[in-house]
Amino acid sequence: MKTVYVPILKAKAGELSALMHLKGAAIEHVLPWFDISPINDDKLEKLSSQLFPPIEAYLSGVAAEISTVWKNRKILLDMPKWATNAQAEGGEHVLPFLRNELASFRVSADLVVDYVRWDDPVYANALRGAGVTGGCDFALRLVMDSDTVEELSEEELVLERLTDIADTLDFDPALVMVMIDFGDISNEKHTVPDLVSKSERAIDLLSRAGFKIFRLAGCSLPAFISQSIKTQNSTGLVVRKEMEAWRILIVQPGLDSLGFSDYGIRGPNAKETGGASNANGKIRYTIDREIFIARGYPLTEGLKGAQHQELARLVIKSGHWVDEKFSWGDREILRCSEGEFSGSSSDWIAIDTNHHIHSVVREVIEYRDLVAAKAARQQVKI
Repeated sequence: MKTVYVPILKAKAGELSALMHLKGAAIEHVLPWFDISPINDDKLEKLSSQLFPPIEAYLSGVAAEISTVWKNRKILLDMPKWATNAQAEGGEHVLPFLRNELASFRVSADLVVDYVRWDDPVYANALRGAGVTGGCDFALRLVMDSDTVEELSEEELVLERLTDIADTLDFDPALVMVMIDFGDISNEKHTVPDLVSKSERAIDLLSRAGFKIFRLAGCSLPAFISQSIKTQNSTGLVVRKEMEAWRILIVQPGLDSLGFSDYGIRGPNAKETGGASNANGKIRYTIDREIFIARGYPLTEGLKGAQHQELARLVIKSGHWVDEKFSWGDREILRCSEGEFSGSSSDWIAIDTNHHIHSVVREVIEYRDLVAAKAARQQVKI
C-alpha cells in the first residue's frame, strides 16, 4: 500500500509499543523513520562491564527491539545526534553497522543522508560503502535551520552539493524521498506562512536538482508541556503548524503529491532520559489540525501516576475523544478513566503515539480525498 505517513520516532519503549499496537489501515500506511539516540553514560558503563563491545551491543539491542514490532517491514534509519565519524568497536561506521544488524533481524532499513552533515568525508564514505556493499536505498534529510535556509539563497552551491550526493551514492534523485524538516517549530517565530514560503523555496531548488518526492516535517509541541499549557491541572489546544502548512501546500499546482511527516507526540528536543522529578502527568490527544492536552502536576506529588485516571476522564469528556474502537491508544484511555491502571510516562508515550498515528493517517487520507473531490468538481465545471 502507498505510504501515507512517515512519523519521525525514537526507538524507545513507548514508541515501539505504539507501533506494536497499530491496527488496520494505519499499520499498512505508515513508514517509521527512526532517530536512534546515542548511547548514554549509564548505558555505556553498564555494557562496558559485560563481555561484548558496548557500542556494538547497544546497537544490536536497538535492532532487536525494533524487530520485535516491525519484523519483515521497512524503516528509515537516521542517527543525527551521533558524531558524523562515530564507529563501532570493530571500526565500522555506526550507520552501516546498525543497518546490517537490522537486516540480520529481518528489518529492511533505508539510510538517511543528512544534507548538512555531508561535508564530513568519513560520513560520506560510510554511506557510499553501505550503498555499494549493502545495496541499500537512501532518503535525504534537509534540516531547515537558519543556516540552511540562508544557504538556499546560494543556489549554485546547493545544486552542486545535491549533485555530489547523488553522484557519490549513485542514486537517481527522482526516486529518492526528501524530508524537508523544520524540527521544533513550537516557538511563535515559526509561523505557518513562513513554513509555507520556505518549503516552496526548498522544493523549487530540489526539483531543479532532479528530486521529485518530498515530505514536510515539523513539531509544534515544545520540549516541556509547561511551555504550551501554562497552568497545572488544566487543558488546552496546540495548533499543529506542520499540518496547517502541509494543507496549504498540497492544494498548490504541482505540490499535490507532497507527503506529511511529524515527530509524533515527542518533539525533537524533548528529554529522553531521567526520572519523573520535573515531569508532569499529561495526555496529548491528537485531533484534526491540533493537539488537545490535559496537563496534571509533577509525577512526584499528590496522586503521582494515578492522576492519569482523572486526565483520561478529562479527555473523554472534552468532546474530542473518538471512541475506544478507534485505536489501541483510545481503548487504553478508556481503561485508565475507569481506574483499571495509571501508567508510567513511557506507557503514556505509547498510548498517545498510538492514537496520534491512527489520527494522522485518517486526517491525511480524508484531506487528500477532499482536495481530490474538489479538483474533480472544478474539472467538471470547466
